[in-house]
Amino acid sequence: MAENTKKKNGKKRTFGKGMIGLVLFSILFLIVSGLFSYLSLIRHGSQLFAKHGDIQLPEFVGLPSAFVTGREEYAGFRFEVIEDYNSEVAPGIIFDQVPGPPKTVKDNARVTLYVSKGPRMVSVPDVIGMTYGEAMKAIQEAQLQVIRKTDTSGEKEQNTITAIDPEPGTVLEAGSSITIYVSSPVTSVTTKVPKIVDMDFSTAKATLAAYGLRIGSIEQVYDLTKAPGTVISQSVKPGATVANGTSIDVVITYGLEVFERTFRLELPYMDPTGKKVYKVEIFSEDGKEKLASFSDAGYRYLRFTRKGSVDEIVRIKIGKYWFRTIRLDYQNNTSVIVADFSSQNGFTLDPPSFPITLTCTEGGTVTGPDTAFQGEDITITIKAAPGYHIDQVLDNNFDVTASVKKGKYVIKNVQTFHEVHVFFEKDQVQPEPTPEPTPPGQGPRALGGWFFDPRFIPNRNLFS
Repeated sequence: MAENTKKKNGKKRTFGKGMIGLVLFSILFLIVSGLFSYLSLIRHGSQLFAKHGDIQLPEFVGLPSAFVTGREEYAGFRFEVIEDYNSEVAPGIIFDQVPGPPKTVKDNARVTLYVSKGPRMVSVPDVIGMTYGEAMKAIQEAQLQVIRKTDTSGEKEQNTITAIDPEPGTVLEAGSSITIYVSSPVTSVTTKVPKIVDMDFSTAKATLAAYGLRIGSIEQVYDLTKAPGTVISQSVKPGATVANGTSIDVVITYGLEVFERTFRLELPYMDPTGKKVYKVEIFSEDGKEKLASFSDAGYRYLRFTRKGSVDEIVRIKIGKYWFRTIRLDYQNNTSVIVADFSSQNGFTLDPPSFPITLTCTEGGTVTGPDTAFQGEDITITIKAAPGYHIDQVLDNNFDVTASVKKGKYVIKNVQTFHEVHVFFEKDQVQPEPTPEPTPPGQGPRALGGWFFDPRFIPNRNLFS
């Protein structure tokens, strides 16, 4: 019994030592593995971190390209370098990046770096002897700017490049300016002053420029007889000889200020025949132009708005009757009552008259009255001279030739002015036909006191 007990105990102790050794070996293995992992993490920590994390994108602009792409701390980026000309940044320096900071990117992210190649340098082309158009094309292709000057020596053909500054072949930065000299005809140093009075300002300025002159000082005055902006005086008399480039002082008219005014009319309720007023019209003084019309004027007061600069005379028509003319004052800065038509005194019971203008071309005459009352019928007489005929008749630019009967043109119920113009045309003379020559032996023959034509005597035995 005692031996069996010792063997069991001895086996138990042997099993316990093996387990302890296995545990110690495992711990030692873990320590060594951890040490290697730690060293590897220290050495390759940035890449390992980048594969599982984010990186703040640095600012590369302003740094040398070689410095950025060669740094180990930026090994987690994939750089794409694009070189381009940049006159503001030194060669090799990064002037832009895509994407740009501040931005968080993944490891191995692509970053495009734009690196300066410095300014683009070009050579001045040789354009001497070329035409201006040819030279401009060559200079533009060289990416240079042009300053043009005129060579008036007359030594070269017109519009030809005679010189260039700087000389051809000079290396310049792209975009630099060069000066070219273009030949032109020899010009006189003096010129004669043209007349610019009564021209509008823009025309006067262009006229002076064509003579090698220019506008000097400008004085403005009010002159209601001239259109705004008209030249009414020049400092140098027309025809005077002056040096090229001389300034000519001018005096021009002011443009009148335009006012918008509201005018008020006080109207009668009835016309002279006792009928209620429903239609009111406002015409120009001569009655040719209708300025305003009111078809529902069955009320006492009427207002209308109109623009103008100076006083204006207008004529009022109520129904078929005319009122006396009235004056509109645009200089007044308030609405005004321009007329009181509450009584019948303002009516003109006699119908107004309209001008009749008669004109014609050479080859005849046109006669008739020079005025006509409203509603009147008038007759115009048109007579062509010998050798002429009536070609066309226009009444207020309408063709009324077909209405002319036996030299008379009648205008019925005159309601406005009429301008009648007659065109006469020469008759076409038909040339007389040339008689055919008579064949020999077939003309009339004399026989005693008689003449006969043998062509009309059958068998020639009429007188046998």
